[in-house]
Amino acid sequence: MVNGKSGTRRAFDPAGRMGIAAFVVVVGFAFLFIRLGYIQLGQYGGQLDRYSDRHWSSMYIQHQRGLILDRAGRVMSASVEGRSLYAHPQKIKDRNRLAVLLTRLGILSLEESMERLSAPKPFVWLAHGIDIQQWNGIKKEFSGIEGVEAMPEWRRRYPLDKVGANVIGFVGSDGRGLAGVEFMLDQELAGDIESLHVEIGDHGLPVILDSQGHENPVFRGRDVQLTLDAYVQESVDHVLAETVDACEAKGGSIVVLNPRTGEIIAMGSEPSFDPNNFSDFPPAQYKNQAINTVFEPGSTFKIVTLAALATDRRTALSENVICNGSISIPGVPKPIHCYASHGPVTFREAIEASCNVGVIHAALELEPEQFYRMVQSFGFGIPTGVGLPGEEKGILRKPYQWSGSTRAVMAIGQEIAVTNLQMAMAMSVIANGGDLIKPQIVLKPPLKPQIVRNVIRPEIAAIARDFLLSVVEGDMGTGKKAKVAGVRVGGKTGTAQIADPRGGYAPDRFLSSFIGFLPAESPQLVISVWIHEPNPAIAHFGGDVAAPAFAKIAASAMKFLNIPTAAANP
Repeated sequence: MVNGKSGTRRAFDPAGRMGIAAFVVVVGFAFLFIRLGYIQLGQYGGQLDRYSDRHWSSMYIQHQRGLILDRAGRVMSASVEGRSLYAHPQKIKDRNRLAVLLTRLGILSLEESMERLSAPKPFVWLAHGIDIQQWNGIKKEFSGIEGVEAMPEWRRRYPLDKVGANVIGFVGSDGRGLAGVEFMLDQELAGDIESLHVEIGDHGLPVILDSQGHENPVFRGRDVQLTLDAYVQESVDHVLAETVDACEAKGGSIVVLNPRTGEIIAMGSEPSFDPNNFSDFPPAQYKNQAINTVFEPGSTFKIVTLAALATDRRTALSENVICNGSISIPGVPKPIHCYASHGPVTFREAIEASCNVGVIHAALELEPEQFYRMVQSFGFGIPTGVGLPGEEKGILRKPYQWSGSTRAVMAIGQEIAVTNLQMAMAMSVIANGGDLIKPQIVLKPPLKPQIVRNVIRPEIAAIARDFLLSVVEGDMGTGKKAKVAGVRVGGKTGTAQIADPRGGYAPDRFLSSFIGFLPAESPQLVISVWIHEPNPAIAHFGGDVAAPAFAKIAASAMKFLNIPTAAANP
């Protein structure tokens, strides 16, 4: 014994300690069950059920997107107030009567109405996007029916209908941009839509919450102003549709832009669609043909060959050649044909008359690497960077991939594929004095040109502009129908045969084009017109099909943009 205590220790009893632990656990669970029962049956009875019902959904409710405006502030796309119809199935006393009403009003079929109204849910949607005027006409039908309510929502509308549709795009039923600018700038137009969700409030009505839990936030996306001019765009769409119809063509595209800033003033596509009812049209008609479609450009590409020769082989511009309707290339089994036998021609006359023989004869003096670098410098083989969805980059093969005929036929716009916008930007290089400019569709004043690179020197651009004036003004000019009263026009026609998938070129399928600039002394507009596969029995040469369309658009664009003519300033 030490200090009056026994020195013998008690043996460790694991069974006893486990019993104590088990007793504590049982008591703890009992307490929890008692507490839970109290919450359910006592003063807070039913709150867990109500909380479960309350958090019925975390779906997106469409709110007001920002406006899409043209360069002058005219509305091209807006969100208008509508109504969504919903129901609390448990509160509806006569489901059959309501189902018949929904069917009679064309909101839901009878079968779908009964299915939704019989759903074991506290809340079901009956309809989205009911026009406010339509709702005002039918809301009395629901006034005496308990369990059916309507809530405001915003739906996208396009007040100009088809005008600029292939650029503007459209919005789906969930409020998401699905094409064009609506898709490109969806986040900016819609704002932070991901954070919104819906709950059922204590009053039984839907409550919209933001990410911080604030109820029914006032939420609106940002407005966007485009470089488009709605009046010019309307003219472009009209002339394009008129031309396609008159020539029984498959489609086409037109680009109008400012060559000094890269601002796209108008961009039309045919076939087109009405974005207010986009689901009524086949998806193929949503395409922006100016950037989503590539073709071999044909003779309009001679503007690049002209610039390359003026830069690296200027002496070739003063040489003469005799055009007998074809030219043979060493190592190439078949001769390359011209559409006519022009006889003796200078290089200026070859450009003026679009003589393949004269252009190829001069282009053979270009080294393949030199020519390739010039073509690439003009922006071919890469997207322009305009930002619109689905832009194609075209096809530009490297010199080691060229055949024996590539240098010759590329000089006249074959064995290369481009978009209409790429061609318009290439002509802008010549029109603005030598710089490749990034095209812009969003107006953010003060708008400054985004220069990608300098392509040619100003004096080379001046030479090219002078040659291209002859296409419209010269005796042999193929672009005479592009003349515009009171202003000098320079440009180039194109009549490109379309490649046959079986090899060679289809004899009756053409891309007819004209691309030009004005006023020639200080170009403020570049306009590029492409018409896809006009009926050859009617017309197929670029000078007959596309040049007149150019002239119409140029005249209206000058009027709407207040560009003075020589007649206005004698």
